[in-house]
Parts: sequence; structure tokens; C-alpha cells
Amino acid sequence: MKTFIKTFFFSIIPFTFYAQLTTKYAVDAELEIENKLIKINQKLSIKNNNHHHLDTLFFNDWAHSYSNSNTPLAQKFAEEFDRSFYISSKKSRGRTKINSIFLNNEPIEWDRLNNQNDILYTVLPSRLKSFDSISFNINYEVTIPDKQFTGYGFNKNFIYLKDFIISLSPFNDQKWVIQSNLNLNDNSLNKSEYFFRWKYPKNFHLLSSMNKLNSYSKENFKAANYFKKDERSPKFIFSKENKIREYNSNGSKILTDIFQKSDDLAHLKIDRIHNFLLKNLSSTQTNNSYLITSFDYDQRPLYGLNLFPKILSPFDQVFIEELKFLKTFTSEYIRSQLSNFNFRENHWLSEGLTIYFLMKYIELYHPKQMFVGKFSKVPFIKNYHLSKLSFNKSFTLYSELMLRRSLHQKANTPNNLLIKFNERISTPYQVGVLLTYLENYIGKSSFNSILKNIYKIRNIEDLIFFVKQNTSKKGSDNLIKYLNSKHTLDNKITKVIKLNNGISVFTDQVSNESIPYEVALIKDNNVIESKWAHGNSNTIFNIKNDYADYVAINPKIELPEINKRNNWRSLDSKFLNKPLSLKFFKDSEDPSKNQLLINPNAFYNLYDGAAFGAKFHNKTLQRRPFVFILEPSYSTIEKTLVGSVMTDFRYYNDSRSNFLTQLSFFGSSFHYAPNSLYKIAVPTLNFHFRPLDLRSNLRHVIGFSWYSIQRESLSIRNSTPNYSIGELKYKFSNKGSVKFITLENSFEFAKNFKKLIFEMQYRKLFKSGRLFSSRLFFGSFLQNNIDNSTYFNFNLNKPNDYLFEYAYIGRSETEGFFSQQFILNEGGFKSIIPNTSSNQWLLSVNLSIGVWRWIESYVDLAILKNQFYKHESYYDYGLKINLIPDYFELYFPAGSSQEYSINKENYFSKIRFVLSLNTKDISTFFTRRWF
Repeated sequence: MKTFIKTFFFSIIPFTFYAQLTTKYAVDAELEIENKLIKINQKLSIKNNNHHHLDTLFFNDWAHSYSNSNTPLAQKFAEEFDRSFYISSKKSRGRTKINSIFLNNEPIEWDRLNNQNDILYTVLPSRLKSFDSISFNINYEVTIPDKQFTGYGFNKNFIYLKDFIISLSPFNDQKWVIQSNLNLNDNSLNKSEYFFRWKYPKNFHLLSSMNKLNSYSKENFKAANYFKKDERSPKFIFSKENKIREYNSNGSKILTDIFQKSDDLAHLKIDRIHNFLLKNLSSTQTNNSYLITSFDYDQRPLYGLNLFPKILSPFDQVFIEELKFLKTFTSEYIRSQLSNFNFRENHWLSEGLTIYFLMKYIELYHPKQMFVGKFSKVPFIKNYHLSKLSFNKSFTLYSELMLRRSLHQKANTPNNLLIKFNERISTPYQVGVLLTYLENYIGKSSFNSILKNIYKIRNIEDLIFFVKQNTSKKGSDNLIKYLNSKHTLDNKITKVIKLNNGISVFTDQVSNESIPYEVALIKDNNVIESKWAHGNSNTIFNIKNDYADYVAINPKIELPEINKRNNWRSLDSKFLNKPLSLKFFKDSEDPSKNQLLINPNAFYNLYDGAAFGAKFHNKTLQRRPFVFILEPSYSTIEKTLVGSVMTDFRYYNDSRSNFLTQLSFFGSSFHYAPNSLYKIAVPTLNFHFRPLDLRSNLRHVIGFSWYSIQRESLSIRNSTPNYSIGELKYKFSNKGSVKFITLENSFEFAKNFKKLIFEMQYRKLFKSGRLFSSRLFFGSFLQNNIDNSTYFNFNLNKPNDYLFEYAYIGRSETEGFFSQQFILNEGGFKSIIPNTSSNQWLLSVNLSIGVWRWIESYVDLAILKNQFYKHESYYDYGLKINLIPDYFELYFPAGSSQEYSINKENYFSKIRFVLSLNTKDISTFFTRRWF
């Protein structure tokens, strides 16, 4: 009965799509370049085709989303660590000034929603009844924002307009779809009829996604009229130099500027892509117009193509331009096929289909294109597994990047709840790969039948219905249900038994859904036989057991998995079930091999000098649950081996706030002074916590470490050469781009002392661009039985770093350049004040505030108490050049409680510097807005 009802519903779905609010827009617009202004007189006609009476109407005014730093758009920028809008001037922002709104020639009151000031609403004087019509006349002015924020907007010679007029919000399924602009390219307006009459400066060209009716030119201005019947959101481009060309394909007009290097092939490529989409979507949509620009592509670029500058790109520019147009046009084309579609809620379908067709096109017309392009033929590179991957494998690889970091989200998560990398890359790629996998499983004929109903699909339940309707293959609908799951997938081969007349393969699957998977025999990298399996399975192949090299799960068409190393098993190798692969530098994960990677390694500190060696590890491009790193190096000064070793095991639990449990071991041996070696061994257990909303920067870590340290030095042999310390630590952080706060509590205990340490940091970025930073530190000995040594004391200036946690270049230096290195810890003072260590407690506050651009002023205050002595107070102050916060900073002391520093002859020796050479820290700085 349920199936019958749904079948009946879909049979009448074209009518239900029409049964909504229909709208017509007639817009008179005048562009004033000198004021960045558009003066608009707009008529909006609305007909209620619902059986639902309406007393309140809602309108999108997305141009007003640029009006201040409190809008949802501004908050989205800040969430992605983009400060440019938050600190921008009022002149560079946009807004809407409404002069009047008339309903049926009578003025009407209106207002904006609280916390969504780009949404208007008005309460009608009388209800809009079924099949009645009303009309609004709206007079308003739109100030165009600078193009730097989203790609849409104004610069001196170019203006790109989209979603800039006041539009009726969608009303679907008897409810309003009220969505603010978040720069997600997901405006879900219902298709409407538009008429535009433009007046604009004579020295500009005007192009549009609408059909041009006519144009004329006067002495001081140009005018043009545009019309389109079924348009969701018209686009307009004003430019002094027109680089956009017009092409005709199957009766449709296509405007694009993407083909610059391959202009002579542009028409051929456009026709081929257009015909490909018409055929695969069974569409008869012709006589349409499209505006496909490089600016549209830049909003959602194809990840991988943009990783290299043009001069170093492994791909031919003709191929790049073809894929740029393919991706951008396919996305636009699919959107034009979907009516009354909520792109924010169902972003996964529109963008996933785009990637599916992109993969299908590449397979058809560029089947030999490789993931690394022409680099796959370079002698040194061609032996790497990465160079053997097809271009389409990149979509699986990039979607796995987030899966392996436990940063993945349900594929059908609304667009505004996805983190940026998932929204732009991982989720569309995952859905595209899954649709390709589904097609391979159920067959092209059944899959094409599903595609014919694409315009009827509005959510994941609809897609499941059409999958069930068009195939009876076991578990096919579970592939779609998997899109609604955050749980990771892990297929594994558990056992292989060689029989007299064949091979018995035992497999298992870790998943909330029973996902079909292919078990195959591989010979010379070719599938010689395969069978589909489900869940826990025993697959028997009746062939000679020496005929195949490997047994594998999903060897050709894959799904993203948390671990693919257990998907392959060699039938010949005696060593860990797979042969060993030895490669230099880094490679992609090769599940058919046991991989050992070797990197040349070099580092510098003052006592070891330049040390050279190798890094042995198993870290591939895809993160693994278990990682080891061995880094032996030769010290050129001490003429001996130094280095480090690290192992790290990560257990992820996606459904709990304790999403990661991490067990690691770190050991190192370097010189901390001339002819003085230290050795440290640190096992650590950490529990990581986070909210279920991955957009939140809120994090908690509870950890325990045990430090075992041995030191060689005659000067300290009688004090504390060797020691062990336990540390219990709790960390809290909420690191936003506007507000930043961290808390860290730790309890240290050793044979002769116990310490309690508290540290808090807070930063606030003001709208003026000034950054205020503060830090509070309090450390206290709970027990201190150490005599005749200050080694474990708290310090105001430079701590002893007895846990060897900080990357000091010259950690034992007390004078000279390397003694001026500054790492913020303990007292945090920049001025060197002698005799300021504490064996009881230390309280300090470090403050700084922006003065101009990256220049800040700072002041440090502290109270220090030693046993049997009164407490003492200290201060210092000066200027800070904050080039890259936490990574590259300079401190210029001006004075302290000890002295006034400016006029001192040796002033340059008092300057302190912060320099992070840790590649992991630096990469984190550049990827915060994505992850």
C-alpha cells in the first residue's frame, strides 16, 4: 500500500511542482558606477496556486547580507577563518535601502527577521486565498559589495551580479523555505518569469544568463531589455573588456570565457559536453541560455586541477579548460533540471550528480588520463603507486581524506552544516563515487531508468524509492541509505584457504548498512573472476589456486573506506600476506603492498649543528590508524647518531563525543648543550572530545604522559641528571577567527615535587582590525623537596623546559642570538630579568593590543613567591611585530621593572623572536578555514 501511494504521488508530481506560488518579476534597474549603486523599481506579481491561504509573505534580500558584521554571511566568513569582511570598511560592503513597498498600489509595512536581516517579511492586510493574485511595487537601492568577499560584486572594471534583487522566498510543501545568504551557491528560489530593463554606463558591456530582447545606446548611457520564463536567479556581468564569447549548441545559447587557450576547439567541446548531458539525462531541454564563467568555476573549482601553478601543471591547458567548463556547465545544467528543489537541504544530490557525470565523461572521452597527468611518465615518479592511479580515482582519494581524519559528515547533511572541505569537495565526491558504484552494481540500464526520474527527486527517500523501483538487486537501496550514515565503512578479508579445486575467501564488513562489495581474483593487475558479496561472507572460487596473484575487495570501482589495507591479500607472499614496497618520499596508499617510505631528513640545532639522516615511516597520503616514524640522523658537530622515534595508534568512534582515543610513544635523543646528550621516552594516552557539530571549534583533550629523561653532563651529575615525571593534563580550546580561547590545566608529579599549573589564553579581534590578546598563567608547587637546584622552578623569562617539549634552537644558551628565541610559556616575559625563578608559586598576565596593522603593544605583569621570602612584583612592556600569529613574531622591549631598555647600547641583544619551523604547525595555519 505504501509503495502504491508513493507511485501515485510521483505520477502526479509535475502537477504538485506547479501547485505553489508562481511569480513574475518586472525590474527597471539603473547602474551608477561612481556610487556602486543600483536604483531599482520592481513589480512583483504573485499568484497563490496552493490550497493553502497565506497571511504572511517572506522575501530574500540577499544583497543586504553584506550590510554588517552580524549577518549570517559575516558569521560564516568568521567561521571559516576569513577576517576580510569582519574588518572591512563600510564603503566596501553592500546593503539594500528600501524606499517604499506598495501592495496593490497601497503602502504596506514590512520588517526584517531577527538574526536574519537579509530576509524580509510582511503581514498582508487580508489573506492571500487560493488562486488569488497580488502585486507589489518596490522601490529600493542596492549598494554593490566589493567582489573580494565572494567573487560576486564590484571592482573597477568588472561587476558580477547574482541574487541581488528582492525575491519571494520559496514556499514548498506547505511551508516557507527561509534561508539566508551564506555564499554556498544554493539559492533555492522557485523558477519564475523575469523581465529586466537595464540602464548602465556607455563604456561597459552587459551579458546575462537571460535572453536579450533588444538594446540601444544614447549619448551618455546604454539600455537593454532581457527576458526569461523559467529562471531561478538571473546573472548579469558588466565589464569594460568583454572576454566572453557566445556559442550555439542544440538550439541553446551558451556564453563562456573559460576557453582561452583552446578557443579553436571550444565549439567542439561545448557541443560534445552538451550532447553528453542531453543523452544521459534524457532531456529535451533546448532553446535555453547559459552564462558559464571562470568566476563561477572559481567558486567551486575541481580539487586537484588547482594544486599546481600553470607552469608546473601536469595537465594540458586544453584538458583543464575542458574540465572547467564540464564541471561548471554540468552543475548549472542539473540545477536547471530540478524544480522546487531545496539546494541547501539536498546539496548532496545536485553536486553529487555533477561529479558522477564528470567521472562518466572522463571515462568515456579521457579513459587514459592519470591522476598525476603527464608526471605519470616521468622516470622517477612512474614507479609510484600514485602515478598509476586513474584520474577518476582522485575523487575517492579526496573523499577519503576527511574520512580518515574523522572529519566526514553524513552526505545528506544540509549544506550550511558542512565544514568547508566537505561542502566543496568531500561530500560531492563521495556521492559521485557512490552513484558510479551503484551503476556498476545494478547495471547501466537500471541506473539510466533512475536518471530519467531525476527531476522528481527532492530528497534521499525519493532516490531510495526509484532505486527499489528499478532494481531488485540485494542491498542496492542500502548504498543510498549509507548517504544518511556517518559511520565509516570497512570491508576486510579475514582468511583465505587454498582448496584442492579452488580458493575459499572469508570476508567481513563493518558498517551499519549491509553494503554489497565485489570479491575478485587478480592476475597481472587484471580481474580474472569476481563475485558480489554482502556482510560476513565466504566466497568460493573454483579455479586452480596458483592461477591468481591476489584476492581483493573492490579492486577497480571503490567506495571510500577507513582502511583499505585489509582489502587485499597476496596468494604468494609469505611476509605479512603482502610483498614489501620501498619508496622514497611519500606515496598514496597501496593496499596490495606493505609500504615502507624513506625521506631524506635534515634539521639544525646549535649543539648538533646541521644533522643529516633519513626518515623511515609508513605515512601515506591517506591517514592510517597506526603510524610509525623512525628518524636517525648524524650530528655534524658531535659526530654521533641522534634522532627520534614515534608510534601513534588512533581509534576513532564517530558516534560519540569522545571521537578519538590516541595511544602514542615518542622517544628522542639530541644534544642540549656541547657534549651533553639527552634521551627522552614518553608514552601518552589521550582522549579527544568534540561536539557533534563539526563546524564548532570546541575541543577537549584529557591525557596522561610519563616522561623518562636521561641527561649526560658532568655539571649536573650531582643534582638531577636523570628523572621521571608523570603529567595529567586537561585542555580546552575554542579557536575562532574573531574570538579565541584556550584553557590548559596540568598536574605534574615526580619523586621530589608535585606541581599544579593553570594557563588561559584569550584573543579578540575588533571590527577596527585591532587584535587584543591576553594570557593568564598560574603555577604552584604542592610539594617541593628539591634542595640546591632551581632546575624545576617556575621562571619569569625563559623556562628550563625540563620536559623537552619546546623547539629551542639553542636551549641552554644564556647569551647571544639564540638565547633571544622566545616561546610563550610560564611567566611569558620578553625582557630578561635576572634571578626570577620561583620554588613556590608564580602568577603572571601577558597582554597585547594592536596599534597599527601587524604592530602591537604589549605589557607583562607578574607576582612571584619563593619559599621563606616575601612575594615580589615585576612588569615589562614594549612593541610586538605580529607577522604571522604564533609562527613568526618579533618583540622589541621598551622597559621593565629592572630597567629602561631603549637607550641601552646592547639593545639588539634584547630583541626576542618567535619562529616556528614545524611543517605540521605551518600547514595547520593555512588549512584552518578548510578543516
